[in-house]
Amino acid sequence: MDDTRALMKRLLPLSVCSVGAMVLLALGFSRGLLSPRGLGVAILILGFAVAIWAALIAKKSAKESKVPSAPSGLSIDADTRQRRLLGIRVGKIVIVILALLLIFRLLQGGPPLLLAVSAIVNLFIMAAVIQVVVRLQRSLH
Repeated sequence: MDDTRALMKRLLPLSVCSVGAMVLLALGFSRGLLSPRGLGVAILILGFAVAIWAALIAKKSAKESKVPSAPSGLSIDADTRQRRLLGIRVGKIVIVILALLLIFRLLQGGPPLLLAVSAIVNLFIMAAVIQVVVRLQRSLH
């Protein structure tokens, strides 16, 4: 729990800065300082900057909160096993839902760039959930 709290404390300045930047961009656009294209480019740059900053924060937090893994010969208690099994089930349900949403979105059509971006985001989220499920399955054996 302390690891999550520390991560949230580190992500708070990121969220405050990103919201502040979005407000400034909106003000600039409403006052005529930014064209629609300029606003789009600025939002893309801000998105990449926030993503990189968040990744660096998560990487730093992961290094600090690394807990040595238990030897593989030790068995886990029943409660932990049940929680991990539930996590695996939920993960599999999320994967199926994401796959269905991806298919639905691709069949819905629309601008090719929008379809490509939404498909890439969906696939990245699906890959992350698959990694979690595989890690939970390995921890059970």
